[in-house]
Amino acid sequence: MAWRSSGISNDEMIDCLKGFGIISSPCVISALRKVDRGLFIPEVRLSQHCSYLNSCQVFLIYNFFEQDHEDLSYLDQPIKLGNIHISAPHIYGSALEALELVPNSSMSFLNVGSGTGYISCIVSQILGTHSLNVGVELQEDIIRHCKSSIDKWYESRSKNEPGAALPNIEIIHGNGLNIDDTKGQSINGFDRIYVGASINSSELVNLTKLLSRGGILVGPVDDELIKITRIPPVTCDRSSVGSNMSDKFLKLVISGVRFAPALKYPVMQTVIPSKIWSQSNHIVFPPKFQNSVIAVLLSANAKNIQKKGSSTAINLAATLPKVIWLEIIAFAHRKCKKLFTFPVKELILWNLQFCYPKIF
Repeated sequence: MAWRSSGISNDEMIDCLKGFGIISSPCVISALRKVDRGLFIPEVRLSQHCSYLNSCQVFLIYNFFEQDHEDLSYLDQPIKLGNIHISAPHIYGSALEALELVPNSSMSFLNVGSGTGYISCIVSQILGTHSLNVGVELQEDIIRHCKSSIDKWYESRSKNEPGAALPNIEIIHGNGLNIDDTKGQSINGFDRIYVGASINSSELVNLTKLLSRGGILVGPVDDELIKITRIPPVTCDRSSVGSNMSDKFLKLVISGVRFAPALKYPVMQTVIPSKIWSQSNHIVFPPKFQNSVIAVLLSANAKNIQKKGSSTAINLAATLPKVIWLEIIAFAHRKCKKLFTFPVKELILWNLQFCYPKIF
């Protein structure tokens, strides 16, 4: 039940969220336990703002607020300090369940108004290292706090899971209401979008353009937390291919909410850069994409030998230099269902037969 899921620790808070039925998915529960909310609460630094007080007054006030700060970390209520906001835990719990995240997948996630970075870290914990995780934030002081909090979580995770790969979370300076849907990563859309500030209906229409087909957006619209699912047209009539049939957007109201409004100004045309493949970031691409790249590069290194007894089977990958293949692969989008037309497993096996004939 909303507003009642408080605790004195992160685990106790999550137990309450689970007990009141706000969260139920194993992946959401596990991720919330591994991302401590206390790491994202803004620190209280009254001494910077109390120069007119004597040292005794500063000491008493600071101790009061510091204790309050510790208590607030796991209370089921929103926290605001200056420009920095963090929503109540039950809001995040409801949003995470509504997003229907697929664990250890190659989903792309966009956080419009990244705030403290709390939900971005939870989502990355669920989706894993092959996902794309981008946050857009307008105010620079919030960006600094967000990146600092994410670094704290990285450090905490490294201690708890030594040797585990860390998911990449990219925070971009821009206005989430002015994201260009015709450039960069937005052309192909995002599988999941979370909006961290209240928007109106017209702003919602613009943000739904950033959804990929089958994608889900969750966020506050006016005074309601809603879920939008983009559903492509379904037809078996071949004559309709290429027609102007538009996608449908299914709306579900999750609950009533009160959020601070998203900032309209300053207007800042924002482009989310496409994730370009390179050898250094190979690990963040989907496994099928990785396998295709490995197959091509293995074959490009092999000799161009015609297979005996066949007039068609030839190692075409070896007809181009590896440096050319690297350029070609960089132009392929991470969502490509088929990076190349040949069967990957068969190509790798065939290449190994040429390189190590004694094994086969």
